[in-house]
Parts: sequence; C-alpha cells; structure tokens
Amino acid sequence: MPIEGIRAATAFGELLIVKAFAQGLRETEPVVGVETQQTLVQLFMLFTLGGIEKNGAEFMMDGYLSPQDFAHIQEEVKHLLTEIRPSAVSLTDAFGFTDTELNSAIGQYSGNVYPTLLEWAKLEPLNRGAVVRGWEKHYGKTLEEGRKLLLDSTGKPLDAYPGLVQGRAAGSNQTQPALRSSM
Repeated sequence: MPIEGIRAATAFGELLIVKAFAQGLRETEPVVGVETQQTLVQLFMLFTLGGIEKNGAEFMMDGYLSPQDFAHIQEEVKHLLTEIRPSAVSLTDAFGFTDTELNSAIGQYSGNVYPTLLEWAKLEPLNRGAVVRGWEKHYGKTLEEGRKLLLDSTGKPLDAYPGLVQGRAAGSNQTQPALRSSM
C-alpha cells in the first residue's frame, strides 16, 4: 500500500474516533457532572487538535491551515495540557489498572515512588553484592590511578575535597561509609 494510502486510512480511522468521541460527549452530558463533562471536552479537544498538530505540515501543504492557524493550534494544545494536568491522576485511576498491571513505581496508588524505586533497585541482581563483578578489573585500576595522580599533583588525597562524590552527606561533616571495596 503506498504511503498516501496508509495516511488516508489513518486519517479516516482518526475521523471515526473523533466522531465517536463527539457522540459520546453528547450522550454523557446529562449523566455526568459539570466538572467531569468539562474534563471530557478538554480531552476531546486535546485529541482532536493533537491529531491536527501531528499532521500540521500536510494540513498546511493542502491549504487547510495557514502557519498562523497552526501556531494557534500548537498554543491551544499546550494550554489544554496545563488544564488537564491536575486531573491526570484521576483520569488514569478511572481505567482501574492495578499497581501490578501498571508495573510502575510512579503510577502506584500509594504514591510511594522513591521508596519503591529503592526497593526495586535492591532486588536487582546487579546490586546484590558490594561491587559489581568486573568492577575492580575494569574500573578500579583507573580510579586508583586518578587518586594517585590527584595526590601527586596536589599533595591532598581525594577525601580532602568536600562533596557527595567522596561520600560526605550534603551540609554535614559526617563521612558516609565508602561505597567501594578495598583496593
């Protein structure tokens, strides 16, 4: 199938979705609350204008849009995204996906993103030992050479320089345990 045929089929499919979405909005208007209806209309506009934006070059080449019209559409898409953003979690929750189905720390119902990511990192096989196999062979020697060069050129060991890289907590003078094994 030539590329024009694929584009035409895609455009027709998107037209059917827009028509069904518009019909659904008309049917749900008396059933759902005003706030829900407003969010659904915003989603409809985002889908519709997003499709036009995605294919903007073709709309302009065929004379359906001027560059100014296209710029207005882009601005409206950005505006709609900021309008819809506060409802994003509720909209996603409306699908009823479980945490297991999402398989994402960010989308978890509990909202415990960072503790979950840390737990998952602990379960990762590469993170089970103190140092990943091959570390000493491939990187340990390079680090030791860098530390020796620093000491030889400045007279100070790496630990004399404050910062997180050396294992010091930000804003504290306490040294954290070294993450490297003895070399």
